[in-house]
Amino acid sequence: MVLQPSNKNNVLKKRSSAKSSENIPPVKLRTVSSSLKDASRRRRARVAGNFSTTSNFATNKQAYAQHIKQRKMKSSSSKALRFHFESFSIPVQDVEMKDIQPTTQQIMEKTTVQLPRHLARPDYKEISRETLTAIDPELTKTPVEYIHEGLTALGPEMYKVLGGVKPAPLPQSPALPQELAIVINDLSSEMPSHMLAVYSSQTNNTASNRRSKVTLYPSHNIVLAAHCANLPPLRSITHPAPKVAGSSITVPVVPLCIPAAELYAPLSMYLYTKRADLLLQSLLPVVPPTPINVYASPDETPEEAARQQQKILSFARQLAATYTPHALLQYAMRVNGLWRNVCALGIFDSGIWETIDTAWEVLLLALGMATGNLDKVMGGPTSSS
Repeated sequence: MVLQPSNKNNVLKKRSSAKSSENIPPVKLRTVSSSLKDASRRRRARVAGNFSTTSNFATNKQAYAQHIKQRKMKSSSSKALRFHFESFSIPVQDVEMKDIQPTTQQIMEKTTVQLPRHLARPDYKEISRETLTAIDPELTKTPVEYIHEGLTALGPEMYKVLGGVKPAPLPQSPALPQELAIVINDLSSEMPSHMLAVYSSQTNNTASNRRSKVTLYPSHNIVLAAHCANLPPLRSITHPAPKVAGSSITVPVVPLCIPAAELYAPLSMYLYTKRADLLLQSLLPVVPPTPINVYASPDETPEEAARQQQKILSFARQLAATYTPHALLQYAMRVNGLWRNVCALGIFDSGIWETIDTAWEVLLLALGMATGNLDKVMGGPTSSS
């Protein structure tokens, strides 16, 4: 299945009109809205004893601002870093020089790669009320914090439902269908509302590079709307909820253009489960022996912060001793790809930014150790990112 994007810079390509994008969503999604608010109330009641106030709960905006403040306080440099990588190439033999014997000797060359010391954070942007209202008018005045609390409780079960979705065979066509029948094998939670056709933005638009590889992902529009500030309302289809496993429903197919399509799967997993440990695992060659985080918690003592810094350095040293600089660079590019996706979609979840900054810090330290450039990396504190 291929797609011919008309504008490579768009985050989302919609086939529907503005009017159709605000259609009433599937009947099941109205239950999702009520479930989210109920789950949020129960969660807050357990934690704070009073779910009617939000003062006891830090918002994504507050956490985002706090991280930026920590970075500014601890960082002494934000300059780009240059790493030198050794590479081998075989010289091309000139066929006209017949009197010279061909050589198979490899010539070692050096390649310089420039990486930013810190991955920049965009300005915070609020979630669109229009997008939430398009899903359910009852969400118009619901605090986003309540919706996030509800998704924290319901998200893992919703993600489990996605694992049981099987799309019907795609039609033999060079273009994406506007709708697609999917088979639902897990009825334990809310049904997906869309099938996302995810592909990467193109670096050029030549005739040989117009066709893009597309991967289909079932998704819930409430999860996307609650996390992605740059996402417009998604067209929906009204359908009855399936009553037995193996039933099929029809959902819209929505093209989604992001910088690194190959990293949409771990991003989607995190948005549903909030498992920062699994997201970090997808960005590094091995799992850290103990939990690591470049950002200090509000109640962390200086001694605990110093121990955390030593844990990060020790783990980076382990990576540098185990993996080649080229392998570490590949993982750094994975982190960079996820970062570009998060920026493009407008995601400001504190957990995902902590994970991105932590993975980037570890990999830069490991690259510095492996290439003899650790002093350049250490120009800024190792506990910041």
